[in-house]
Amino acid sequence: MAETSNIKVCVRVRPFHRKERERKCIVTMYQNATFLTHPQTWDWPPERQKRMVFTFDHSFWSVAPEDSSDSTATDQKAVVDQQAPAVVDQKAVYDHIGADVLKNVLEGYNGCIMAYGQSGSGKTHTMLGGTTAETRGLIPRLAEELFDRLHLLSTQFQFRVDLSYLEIYAERIHDLIQPTSAPLRVREHPLTGPYVENLTSVPVENYYAVSQFLLYGHQQRATAATQLNDRSSRSHAILVLQVTQVDPSTDEPLMRSKLCLVDLAGSERVKDSGVTGIHFQEATNINTSLTTLGRVINILAKAKEGTAPFVPFRDSLLTWLLKDTLGGNSKTVMIATISPSSVHYEETLGTLKYAYRAKQIVNKISINAGANAALLAKLRLEITALEERWRAIRHTQMPDVKTVPLDDTALKAVTSSWQQFVDRSLSHQSQTLSTYAQHWDTVQSDLQWPFLFDCGPAAVDRELIRYVPRGRTAGHLIHPALASCDVVHDHEGVWLVLAAPTDPAVLLSPLSSRTDHPASQTDHPASRTDHPASQTDHPPFLSPLSSSSRPSSASVFSSDSVPLGHPIFVNGQPLDEPRLLDHGDRITAQDSVTGLPLCLFKFKVPICAIKEE
Repeated sequence: MAETSNIKVCVRVRPFHRKERERKCIVTMYQNATFLTHPQTWDWPPERQKRMVFTFDHSFWSVAPEDSSDSTATDQKAVVDQQAPAVVDQKAVYDHIGADVLKNVLEGYNGCIMAYGQSGSGKTHTMLGGTTAETRGLIPRLAEELFDRLHLLSTQFQFRVDLSYLEIYAERIHDLIQPTSAPLRVREHPLTGPYVENLTSVPVENYYAVSQFLLYGHQQRATAATQLNDRSSRSHAILVLQVTQVDPSTDEPLMRSKLCLVDLAGSERVKDSGVTGIHFQEATNINTSLTTLGRVINILAKAKEGTAPFVPFRDSLLTWLLKDTLGGNSKTVMIATISPSSVHYEETLGTLKYAYRAKQIVNKISINAGANAALLAKLRLEITALEERWRAIRHTQMPDVKTVPLDDTALKAVTSSWQQFVDRSLSHQSQTLSTYAQHWDTVQSDLQWPFLFDCGPAAVDRELIRYVPRGRTAGHLIHPALASCDVVHDHEGVWLVLAAPTDPAVLLSPLSSRTDHPASQTDHPASRTDHPASQTDHPPFLSPLSSSSRPSSASVFSSDSVPLGHPIFVNGQPLDEPRLLDHGDRITAQDSVTGLPLCLFKFKVPICAIKEE
């Protein structure tokens, strides 16, 4: 079941640069609160200073004590009456952020750490760090701790770790493991979300392999020197570690989690960085993608619970790839890096507002269990419950069971009663099967003969007149549109007598019993052996009925009540001579006076109808 988790936001203030030593320190911190003082009111009395307060999950103070002026320390005491905050080094940052993220990843959740801030604020230093053991950043410490934990768990489970490393430069994605000239494309899976097509993913077995790929990819990353930073990142870098727990017996994934480590390029003002030419275009692309990221954060932060607003993730490759990180299935941590110098007041204020809005985003998270992981967990619980029940039964003293003597008379009575019940059941079953067999024979017999299906507009129940050779009983049907419709049988076949004042009458008889009609001749089209209706034992044909050919068995109808001369059409053609009926033929009778159709029948052969279906 999905859980909810807010994005965890931390702020870290970097030390002063050499060029900033003469500037004012406008940032102070106390516990989780960050205070920002306006530069114009910095030397005012504390009660008159314009100061803004932001509260985050963690506030990391990394300014060296010698860089903080006495006035700043006085301001700090005026606010909280406490000593200046302790300096937070790289290890302390990892202890507060990285340890929790790593714990979530090993439990099956997706995790992400994203560094955001202006150019030269210390993002890359926080994520990658320096070359010594003390200055290592979050990524090396996370990778080393990850493999240490997996080594301890290897006695119980089997794990596999895959690494991929990419950068987004000028709105194009490049592989940092196997660089190519052609940019890569982003696709989106309906279940797993966005991914980069053809991105290199290499298996790594230890921290040393990760560090080598990390060093190589960092060297391939686009950088440039600006007035703000001697080595400014000109692209967004994303390192992904895919951790998969595998079933040793079947090699099927039981649990899969993803650790996404993002080092964003810094936002910058062109007039402050002094970039021109291609670096100016790089700065434009960076600021555009970060602006899109800000719009996405604003929409997600304002979204109410239960609503699904439109979020423009695809307006930028960066936001598209971070779709799961922002509002998706991931436990995300954003670390905002800021400068303590008064010259960067506007950029610092924008970063703090940016981070404060991100704190309001709610992600829907769940453990990424494999297809069989949930079933295995359920079975383990059932096994545990059964073991507890078995242990309880083993420690329960069973009562003594007394032997009951067996009575032969009672046994015979029970056996006789049971035998009678079995005989009655078998007799009832035999009668039921016999009834079903008779009914099935009747149905099978009826399905052998073609029939006329009433398709007239007044037909309610779609009554049908089944064609039956001689030897069957004549029937009488009532038609909604006609006075009556009689079926009369004699030695020639079936007579269909429509006994309404203006209705015609036709003869429906078997072709094999007639030798004097043209349809029985070998050269007549109706005598073809491939004709569908000729597949029955008695192929039917339709003949016009005259006064001289009235059936003897239909003498109950007087000639006055059944006037002749109203035309009959088969498939729109007048019926002037006997015609063999084909499956699907339409028989229409028209009023000779008004020309309106009186009735419409459709001739159907069951064999052909079954083939059509």
